[in-house]
Amino acid sequence: MHRASPTQLHKHVSQLLTGGIIKTLPAWYSAMNKFPPGQSLLRSPLQFCEKDVSGKKL
Repeated sequence: MHRASPTQLHKHVSQLLTGGIIKTLPAWYSAMNKFPPGQSLLRSPLQFCEKDVSGKKL
């Protein structure tokens, strides 16, 4: 099964709206247009981030 990237979601929903599959805009649609997500929603666990003695990220 193919998993689309988060950046393709807005485009896909736009196509569904144009084709009449979806009749109303999702609540998040305009926000995602203004502030698009990154390529991946996954983040590294905090315990693997390197920090110096002061606690700041290197």
